[in-house]
Amino acid sequence: MLGFFFVPQVTFAADIVKCGKDPNRKALGGIPSIWRNIDPCNLTLSDVPVLLANAASILLLFGAIISLIMIIVGGIQYLISAGNPDMLRLAQNTLMYAVGGFILCVASYAIIRYILGSIFG
Repeated sequence: MLGFFFVPQVTFAADIVKCGKDPNRKALGGIPSIWRNIDPCNLTLSDVPVLLANAASILLLFGAIISLIMIIVGGIQYLISAGNPDMLRLAQNTLMYAVGGFILCVASYAIIRYILGSIFG
């Protein structure tokens, strides 16, 4: 029974990877794929900046989502602090760092797009 897990399984890349450029290519859960606007079956050196920009976009998207979740958490902490100075300070710090993280994500996205656009045109 366990032998099934140790026997190599044969798969073909054509069944897994769809060839051709697709601007609407999605990964699991509808998240934009790093392979959008790139043909994964025919990679060239000109695809590197697009791949880097796509990867940075996805990472910064996750960072922004986490920052927004932390803003909500900080707001809830602020509401339930009930005048307790320690809880109030914790909520204010959470909100301050979450807003700072969100601003950092947006600024990083703009900087990365500018740098990749100026280097790779």
